[in-house]
Amino acid sequence: MGAPVFGLLGDRLGRRRALQASLALMTIGSLAAALSTGLTALTLARAVSGFAIGGFPPLVATYLAEVMPPRRRGAMLMVCAGIGFFGGSAVILMVQILAPAVPLGIAAWRWALILGAGLAAIAAALFALLPESPRWLASVGRAVEAGEACRRFEDLARARPAGLPEELPPRVAPVPEARPGESSAMRRTALFIALYALAPWATLGFPLLSTVVLLEKGFRVEQSLVFAALSLLGPPLGTLLTALVVDRLERRGCLAALAGTMAALGTAFAASTGFVTLVLLGIGFNTAAATYGAILSIYATELLPTRRRASILTCAWAGGRIAAALAPFVLLPALAAYGPHGMFAVITAVLVASGALLLGGPRGLSGKPVAQNV
Repeated sequence: MGAPVFGLLGDRLGRRRALQASLALMTIGSLAAALSTGLTALTLARAVSGFAIGGFPPLVATYLAEVMPPRRRGAMLMVCAGIGFFGGSAVILMVQILAPAVPLGIAAWRWALILGAGLAAIAAALFALLPESPRWLASVGRAVEAGEACRRFEDLARARPAGLPEELPPRVAPVPEARPGESSAMRRTALFIALYALAPWATLGFPLLSTVVLLEKGFRVEQSLVFAALSLLGPPLGTLLTALVVDRLERRGCLAALAGTMAALGTAFAASTGFVTLVLLGIGFNTAAATYGAILSIYATELLPTRRRASILTCAWAGGRIAAALAPFVLLPALAAYGPHGMFAVITAVLVASGALLLGGPRGLSGKPVAQNV
């Protein structure tokens, strides 16, 4: 529920302020959870944190898409996504290390929440050092401030160590931007809402339920946990490696190819029985799924109009979270009734629908300025 709220704030008050508000509320919610003394208090505090966290990923993608140079925009978004995958593993490792020691008599899970609150507060403070998005400032008629923000980015680019090329030459001529019409913007909005609603059935449904599939295949619980740990190695590495080439790839074709790859790997996973083979297929599927999600964010931020980019993207992202919550209620009965092949038939159908939407959609803007206002 928090994503559309912070998206609206991002379009009304600015990307930077909305991000700082999200991080501030995240800090409050995490600290309240760390200090909670009962299940009810913990649940309420985590609800506050979840509300704040909901707006953060799409807002970060919006801000980066608007301030990064076109030739590096995709790479930066992919690097941020790849680094983000390490967060969950790092927290789990920290809890495991601290659990036996109980530092200062505080349980390890409380330390994890305290750390999260501290990092969120630091991030909110660091955003104060960054300029507001010049594209957003221009879209709301604040041309003087937009020019000042551009000058700050140019000054930072020129303040590089000697011998390194400048990121931006002084007073570069503006590049014409894509200007989608009103009907085109509405079609793009509908396209991305549909793509975000379909994506979690595969990109989150598989990681959530693949260990259950292993149990259905007769493997022990310990083996399914080993599989879960190993299959999560692929996404961060795959996403970071893709960052090296993503700005040379056409977004739409890349997404369609990844959807086809996931369908093929899922079908092979359903048919396989060897543990090593299943682990390799799981790593491959999770890597393709993580890369698909990151490139989908790039594709969306490039094509949505500046004035409504945050609102539309956060609404689409929220729709995806709802679909992720609903997916197990369909996939688990399919698994119970028809086995792995039945569950993966549903996932494959969703991926085919996503591929059809992508092939009928507009081309991405690799190396080009993002879409401007309607």
